[in-house]
Amino acid sequence: MNQPRQVWPQREAGDVLAVDPCALSSAQQQQAKKLLESGHNRKQLALLYGVSLASIYKYCPVNRNARTGQNGFDEK
Repeated sequence: MNQPRQVWPQREAGDVLAVDPCALSSAQQQQAKKLLESGHNRKQLALLYGVSLASIYKYCPVNRNARTGQNGFDEK
């Protein structure tokens, strides 16, 4: 009765782990950069591709432009 039990669900063949070292393919990375340049924000891209916001920042880092004082943040 007081036996330890498994809390995590069993993995099935083909299941994707939550931590994927290559979250976006190179084609998706290029497309994400184009979408970012066309006005989408990083939160939208994370939802679109089903990855974390950290993954989007990994592939599409913030470009800091010292001359204009703009830092590229998109807190929308």
